[in-house]
Amino acid sequence: MTKFDLGFEPHEYRSKRPGYRGTSLQAFNRAFPDEDSCMAHLFEMRHASNPVCSRCGNRDRWQRHLRQKHYFHPCGGIVSPMAGCIFDRTRVPLRLWFYAMLHFANSAESIPTSFLSRQLGVNYVTVFRMVTRIRTHLAAIDQKTRVGGTGSLVSARIETLRRVINGRHRARNRARVLLLADDRSVISTVLYRPARSQIVAVLKRTLRPGSTLLTDCYWTHRLLGAYGSSAPLAEFRPAFFLTMHRCLIARKVSFPIFGIRSPTNFAVSISTNCGFI
Repeated sequence: MTKFDLGFEPHEYRSKRPGYRGTSLQAFNRAFPDEDSCMAHLFEMRHASNPVCSRCGNRDRWQRHLRQKHYFHPCGGIVSPMAGCIFDRTRVPLRLWFYAMLHFANSAESIPTSFLSRQLGVNYVTVFRMVTRIRTHLAAIDQKTRVGGTGSLVSARIETLRRVINGRHRARNRARVLLLADDRSVISTVLYRPARSQIVAVLKRTLRPGSTLLTDCYWTHRLLGAYGSSAPLAEFRPAFFLTMHRCLIARKVSFPIFGIRSPTNFAVSISTNCGFI
């Protein structure tokens, strides 16, 4: 393969925020010049340099198969780095996968599927499946984060998204989304059924101990309190956000506590960052 050279050294983007440094095309092609380097990197990240063979118990003497996408041991043991992850059963070269993830890592917003289709030289349907797997993986990573803390205020709101694509037969094309936001980040979780038991499970997973839950939506307050049959999980403060943000709060005009100006932007902003329970 010819060396990728643009004629100048890459400029490293420096930022005080963690995870915003970025990776240049020169650095990417230097680290992954071919398919073998991508497979070796995936093998090392998932199974370390010398994993323990499940058949004989030894660690060394692993070799890459010349035709198949796995590593084998002299005793007959086989390890597939692509099994059980987003690359499982894919026929797309790993280098194209890595290049697609490079765009996701360097972009502050979502990447259009049509743009990646032109960049990778792959048809739209294949790229759509790749993008779906990458976004699902990113959503799973975001679900491990928590908001709030001791003495911290966390705002809660449940919104309904309409015109949602649903593959189930005779299913409603809508989704209920629980939004939790503090002064640093926002977490969104899709609720298949907005029951109080499911909301309690989400709050245990996403809220740090000692957090104070607030809401400015009366319907959210009623739902968190099981419509009066249980103690409400959030305190209802309709005037709290008016004094904090100095703007009107309307259900279909703006969402000031989440920095969203319209329902359309709201739907687009959480389409790639929501997790499912």
